Amino acid sequence: MDFILAGGGYVLLSLEELQDPLSEESLEIQYAILNSDPYFLQHAEGKIEIPKVQIIQENLEYLSLGAKFYFLKKSTEIVGLAHYVPYNPYDHTLWLSLFIIDKAYQKNKLGYKGYLLFEDFLREKHNVDKIRLCVQVQNKRGARFWEQNGYKKVMSTIDQKNLHIDIYDKIFS
Repeated sequence: MDFILAGGGYVLLSLEELQDPLSEESLEIQYAILNSDPYFLQHAEGKIEIPKVQIIQENLEYLSLGAKFYFLKKSTEIVGLAHYVPYNPYDHTLWLSLFIIDKAYQKNKLGYKGYLLFEDFLREKHNVDKIRLCVQVQNKRGARFWEQNGYKKVMSTIDQKNLHIDIYDKIFS
């Protein structure tokens, strides 16, 4: 699935579904992307590194909920990672469980363009009227990104890692 998005020139972005998010090759790429941004690590994870074993554990948890995993590609380069749970059994909502752009590509509004591509894909594939996600309270940059993309904070809670999080919804009319 390829889309061309305007904004300071044309950028060819595409989504590539990961058939096996637990394969060694896929895990290497996920590890590199997740550990590329020190701000994300510190403010979203409270760590300096996310070990592969944690990536595997979290992938297994999300897979048990029916998650779908995607790489975001700019031309042929993998620049980001996203996954979502189509139907969260706890609140009956589609959850965007991860959207991250490799630190080396966080420029020229690539995150914004990539998110719009992913949002359009989710809306078309699942015909949803709402997408939900969470942001760790300390991740101010992440909260600002989601608010700029139309998300509104609806509640605060503590996640399974015992971190304070804010829950955001984007409702489509």
